[in-house]
Amino acid sequence: MQIMYQFDLCPETDQQEIFNALDTTFDPKQTREEGYALAQKAWGHQKQADALTVEIAPKWPTYRQPPVDRSIIRLAYYEMISGYAPAKVAINEAIELAKDYASEHSPAFINGVLDKIHKQLKAQDALPDQTPASHQNPNPAAPKDWLNDAKDRS
Repeated sequence: MQIMYQFDLCPETDQQEIFNALDTTFDPKQTREEGYALAQKAWGHQKQADALTVEIAPKWPTYRQPPVDRSIIRLAYYEMISGYAPAKVAINEAIELAKDYASEHSPAFINGVLDKIHKQLKAQDALPDQTPASHQNPNPAAPKDWLNDAKDRS
């Protein structure tokens, strides 16, 4: 979220400077690199996230949203569409970030927007399959195990 915020507010800043400015409490360096790579990928989808947000909350277009809120929404949107995290996990983490770093009204706003985005993406079948590999049936001709069978009934 910190990186998304920097990309949003300082678009002319050299990306290496943004990486170097990351909170050094994220050690080892690999953790910072992974977070930075995730933010870069999420930033590449910010226009799509913004368009959906405006569609869902037309009275709160992105230019009216606090920068922290739109950074959190953009990151969670990418996590959902990329399969980086299951949608419910991405939404929950976004709410927790909002509680820690945004205004008192932000968690409810972010929850509402992301929940509607999730429902819309799900209706469009635009979310990746989140079934863990250990629960997928590798041989469709073989009998399903009890967990997959229970999942199919829900």
